[in-house]
Amino acid sequence: MKYIKFIIIIVMYSLICFQTYNKVKVNSISLSTKIGNNIQKEKHKEDIIGYITINKIGINKELYKIDSIENNVDKNITILEGSDLFDEESAFTIIAAHSGTGPIAYFKDLDKLNKNDEIEINYNGNNYTYVVKDIWNTKKTGSINVPKQNKKQLVLTTCSPNKNNYQLIINSTLKE
Repeated sequence: MKYIKFIIIIVMYSLICFQTYNKVKVNSISLSTKIGNNIQKEKHKEDIIGYITINKIGINKELYKIDSIENNVDKNITILEGSDLFDEESAFTIIAAHSGTGPIAYFKDLDKLNKNDEIEINYNGNNYTYVVKDIWNTKKTGSINVPKQNKKQLVLTTCSPNKNNYQLIINSTLKE
C-alpha cells in the first residue's frame, strides 16, 4: 500500500513538473519569437522607400524597395518587379496586395474606389497624387494588360472580390 501511494505521488509530481516545464518553455519561445519579429521589422525599416495612402478606403501603408524581402505580397503591399519608381519620367508602376480577409488583406476594399478618387504616394520625400481613370476586371492569367500612357501611371491590382478567377485593375494617372 505504501508503494502504491509513493508511486502515485511520484507520478503526480512528475506530471506537475512536466506541465510547468512545458508552460515555461512555450512562453519563452513565444517571447523570443515576438522579440525576433520586432527585431526583424526594425532590421528592414531602412528598406522603406515611401507610403501609399488611399483615404477613401483607409489605407496608409509603407512601400518597400523592390528587392527587399518585405516587398512581398504575402507580407505587405508590393511594388511588382519591372515597375518604374515614382520619380522616373513617365513612370509606370504596378502595385499588388491581397484582398479577402486576414491581416494581410490590404486591398480588401479596393473595389470601393471609383473614377476620380485619389491615391497618394509619398516616395523619397516627394508627394504624388494619382487620380483613378479606369476600373475593370480581367481573367487571371499570371499577367495583366494595361495600356501605357505618356504620363506617370499607377496601377493597383488584387483578386476580384466579385468574380472568381478574375483580377481587379485600378488604373490611375498623376494628377495635373
